Amino acid sequence: MKPVIKVWCLPKMSEDQLRQLHAEIVAAAISVEMLGLKDENDMVCLFPSDKMSYGLGEEIIIEVRLVRRPQTSRAMMRQQQLANILGETMSKMFPEAYVECSIHLFNDDDGSWSSQP
Repeated sequence: MKPVIKVWCLPKMSEDQLRQLHAEIVAAAISVEMLGLKDENDMVCLFPSDKMSYGLGEEIIIEVRLVRRPQTSRAMMRQQQLANILGETMSKMFPEAYVECSIHLFNDDDGSWSSQP
């Protein structure tokens, strides 16, 4: 399964601004070489619309779903590096916002399905 990156609580943005943000997130994720991502097709990047507009852009939350691999020190380093680079990228784009990034590990043995292998 592909990594999924969800960014919540973004301020109102144009389509062009969202495309630029998407490009920055993809570039940041690709830069973590240990993930083995080559381009935007190796991940899913989502910008869910928030139901309440109050406070958008003040606190931006990034959630990343990764498939769980054996918890070696290399795997933990990869997760921390991804959290750092995504958080720093978002902080540069939105310097006034509180930014938080968390990595959620998913074990596909626990149950999953995908239309693509």
